[in-house]
Amino acid sequence: MLRRGLIWCALALPLLAACGDDEPVTTPGTDSGTSADAATGDADGMTDAGEDATMSDAGEDAAPVEDVAPDVPELECESPGPIDPSVDTTPDPACGVDWVVFVEGTIADDAGQPVECAFTQLCLRGEGRGDVVCLQPVRTGPDGAYRVDVPSQTRCVREGSMRILVPGEDRATTYCHIEPSEGAVTDAGTLSLYSTTRVAELPPYGDGAMVRDIAFDGGLVIEVQPEHLGFGTEAEERYGNLASVRLDPADPSLCFLEDTSPLGLWAFSPEANVSEDNTFTVRFPNDSALDAGTVVDIYVLGGLGTTNRDGGEIAEASWEVVGTATVSEDGSEIVGLAENGGVPILSFLAYALPAQ
Repeated sequence: MLRRGLIWCALALPLLAACGDDEPVTTPGTDSGTSADAATGDADGMTDAGEDATMSDAGEDAAPVEDVAPDVPELECESPGPIDPSVDTTPDPACGVDWVVFVEGTIADDAGQPVECAFTQLCLRGEGRGDVVCLQPVRTGPDGAYRVDVPSQTRCVREGSMRILVPGEDRATTYCHIEPSEGAVTDAGTLSLYSTTRVAELPPYGDGAMVRDIAFDGGLVIEVQPEHLGFGTEAEERYGNLASVRLDPADPSLCFLEDTSPLGLWAFSPEANVSEDNTFTVRFPNDSALDAGTVVDIYVLGGLGTTNRDGGEIAEASWEVVGTATVSEDGSEIVGLAENGGVPILSFLAYALPAQ
């Protein structure tokens, strides 16, 4: 989620009705020197995402958008048909990076079975621009297949990532980098969604800023301040739906670990960014038998508009160190204090020994 509200279009949002059939939405990245503010429901300030596309500042009083809007039209859950042969796939000679016309692939669950009606949302960063342009999402068909048709004005791509989720279900939102292929069609392969389990005993939401110790799957404990999980009722809803799963870092379906070798890895739902200037203290179980005083790095997976405690961008699908944690004196746990980085987003979270 975004630190100051969700700014992407048509992911079962109130913005869906305001979006065109193929118009992307631009959200400012840190390269543009602009922070991501909450978008209003009427989509004022959104452009067609051409060469100079930007999103205007919605202002401090802009109403946050909600994750789920049951009254908006549903996207079709259909497998892609043949590619329209009339589409001009000729690269623009002025584009100095990759030229992406179509992106296709399949979505599977953690058992390898196809996921029908999953949302796939392609986010692109163009040549010479820091803004991220996120296209309208496409739903998968019964076989888990999808295809994204990239509008002509956003085909010159420096970097791309895919955001996948099933709204309203206990599955972790996943982000994966997309590597452009030779030719008009980029094959993203099979990307995976991971099922999560609700927290069994969740303390009540109220009591203002009181910190709750929330025990997640696999012995993980996070000191959560519920009101820092979003705006008003949005924060309460996310808190009430907290779920997680401990994953095997050696699972080959994980698309974002790059060169790291986590000793512990968790995924969360719903996706939630911790509000500005806040992070949560985390306590990992020391089942890796690390010595007391050992320092490890804390990693998180970046999403749309996510930032760390210092306000720096954690880009979509970026697997980054956000802080450190230290093995306790008795060796029972690994503690990452909020003031040392902590947890700035509930997405994917891991700890690993520092890279040598």
